[in-house]
Amino acid sequence: MKFRIINMLFALCLFFTSASAEDEKASRKPLLKVPPAVFAVGEEYQILVLAPDTLVRLRIGDQFYSDHINGVRPSRKSVHRFRIPMQVLERAGKYEVFCRKLPKRLPYFIQTVPEPELSVSYNFRKIPEKDIRIYHISDTHDRFETPIRAAQASGRIDLLVLNGDITDKMVNAEQLEYPCILAGRISGGSIPVIYTRGNHELRGEFAEFVQDYTPNRDGKLYYTVRLGPIWALVLDCGEDKVDELPVYGFSIDCARHRQEVLEYMKQVLDEGVFKAPGIRYKMVICHVPFSSLVARNKQDEVMRRRFLIYGEWCKLLRTRLLPDLTLCGHMHNTQILQSNRYPFPVIVGARPGSGEKFTGAFIELKEQKAVVKFTDQDGKIESETIIPLKKQ
Repeated sequence: MKFRIINMLFALCLFFTSASAEDEKASRKPLLKVPPAVFAVGEEYQILVLAPDTLVRLRIGDQFYSDHINGVRPSRKSVHRFRIPMQVLERAGKYEVFCRKLPKRLPYFIQTVPEPELSVSYNFRKIPEKDIRIYHISDTHDRFETPIRAAQASGRIDLLVLNGDITDKMVNAEQLEYPCILAGRISGGSIPVIYTRGNHELRGEFAEFVQDYTPNRDGKLYYTVRLGPIWALVLDCGEDKVDELPVYGFSIDCARHRQEVLEYMKQVLDEGVFKAPGIRYKMVICHVPFSSLVARNKQDEVMRRRFLIYGEWCKLLRTRLLPDLTLCGHMHNTQILQSNRYPFPVIVGARPGSGEKFTGAFIELKEQKAVVKFTDQDGKIESETIIPLKKQ
């Protein structure tokens, strides 16, 4: 009996010691929801880290970066944004995320966790100069698993494009995080990501906060990107219907927004940065295939007048940019469009099927051709098209 009691006490000691060790091990895990998302905007990377109630900073080489707001390191918001010059991250090839939990932010003697910061390192791979592998996803509408599987089934990816409607509607704060979650889980924080807003991200009471949780150019969701030999013009159409519809309840002004996008396009094309040495591929990325809206609305006079602006977009791109490829979503289909009005390949690259099925677009840029494969969550190639590219 005596030995039985001793054995029981010994077992209990082992249990509590093990549990304590597991608790300590768990407490030492990084405080990130998912790996960071390294979004490309202009000639900088905006690294977005999801870590609520946490102080976060980065280290690249010997340099530390904080996301301070006028000197205050944020802890209440769930997303932390770090703006890093591209050459800094690409030269280092890796970065480290440091997190410190902040239980209570008092006026004096703030309650922070006293132990050393938890940290996790990520390797980073810049865009290669040739044989570039891109995976395009849009219209996931709150799905995660099958779009992730579709991207991962393609093997090595050099660039991820999240092209809008990642959420179905913005009705809670959690949905604001979905682009970062999807980008982080697919990329593992190790490759560049380009993001556009879709029309569904304009719907719901949290729609006005999208730019706080996604990459942007001083708050604007349209911008250019330079990644190695790729130059991209990222556009934003706003809603896909006219502002006056009762369903919007006077809550949008996308007509003015699209005019501002047009003025930005003119400014960018006047500057001619897309002609810089080393650029071999010019792309336009936009959730809505706006050229198809121009053609579709010819019979509807009201819609035609409202969307004359898209005709100006098309003319500007046709006469001054001559993009090699345009990547779009929105149509819940996979196809390649071309028209007299917009005589460039428009890759509509996502089809959310019934249930959890999902098809995206795997694009390989090889010398003077683009190989476009529409692939599903099991890696099945549904179709393959070779698009000749003109020599830059």
